[in-house]
Amino acid sequence: MLDENSKYITGLIERSKGKNFKSYLQLVHLYSDGVFSFIHRILLIEDDSTRITINVFKFVWENIAQVRLNSSFITWLRGIALVFIMAEYRKDKEAFLHKLTTTKQKLYNNHSEVDNLIARLDFEYRLCLVLHDIIGYSLIEIEGIISEYNVEQLRQILDIARLRVGEDIRK
Repeated sequence: MLDENSKYITGLIERSKGKNFKSYLQLVHLYSDGVFSFIHRILLIEDDSTRITINVFKFVWENIAQVRLNSSFITWLRGIALVFIMAEYRKDKEAFLHKLTTTKQKLYNNHSEVDNLIARLDFEYRLCLVLHDIIGYSLIEIEGIISEYNVEQLRQILDIARLRVGEDIRK
């Protein structure tokens, strides 16, 4: 785990803000696996996860001046990733969900059993469970991301997701 308050990380961010591309590439090297893993855990589709990860880091380079050193860089990266994920979801919800459904049938063998159980959840349930229980977002923060649902609906989605994973574990 990276110490985001280290002088090394803050130095890389500061130099990147000054358009030092080598420092930016070092940040990409340090954070790209974590960003990809976060996206892939939600999407399950390796090609789409790779494409969105690339788009996140393109966006970061263009907007590096917006990074605040008093907040978490990885949280900022995840927020950008969520914006890209939700934009794809909202662009063509039916096609997006169909693609995810067909992908769920071909889960990768290198996932843990729990990851496979989470991956079997429908998109909204998986997104809510990953954001809340794994990453640590509050329901209010998730409501800001998934504006289609209010906090009470998200709480119900989360409860159902937990119940489904729990039932699958007991099988």
